[in-house]
Amino acid sequence: MPLICNPLRVPQFYDKLNVAGVDNPGLFVRLGGGGRKFKWDRKDPSGSQGATSTYRGWEVTAGIKAQFQFWEAEQIDEFYESYLPLLQYDATKQSPKPVDIFNPALLANDVQAISVDEIGVLEDLGKQLWSVTIEMSEFRPPPKKNATSTPKSAQASPDGSSQTKPSVEDKIDAEIAKERAQASRPLPTSPPS
Repeated sequence: MPLICNPLRVPQFYDKLNVAGVDNPGLFVRLGGGGRKFKWDRKDPSGSQGATSTYRGWEVTAGIKAQFQFWEAEQIDEFYESYLPLLQYDATKQSPKPVDIFNPALLANDVQAISVDEIGVLEDLGKQLWSVTIEMSEFRPPPKKNATSTPKSAQASPDGSSQTKPSVEDKIDAEIAKERAQASRPLPTSPPS
């Protein structure tokens, strides 16, 4: 997913975590997490070099750590009255549901919904600055389509040239396809005498 806004041009978008359409009061600081990991199953063949890599999909992004900082009493009141209830769960009232979020840094890795793992306490950072730290994980149900695939060769470079030589299997597959095409052609018939 492309970066939708550059932090050097519009830094104010990076200071907010919009949850279910509501911007946080104060300042949002991402302390860590939010990167995208990919799952690969690598198998080494016995007695030869190289490996077969099978793509197994994205890993769900866990360990996103966010700190919300406040320097005014009204910011703390708004956080606890309006913002934090969007992130809290009470299974006695309704089943826990993930929430949609928006932050350009997280969106660049396609993190669009989260579930909350832990809500910290209100802490004094000194000099009349207070904070609450929240840990969350990406919410992403599995797609209906299987994302598993084993690439046969590297992707071509932008100029169209291949970055790697075709493997022996690729050459054999091409030769078999050529032979099948030739075998499926009709035989020439001789003119009647």
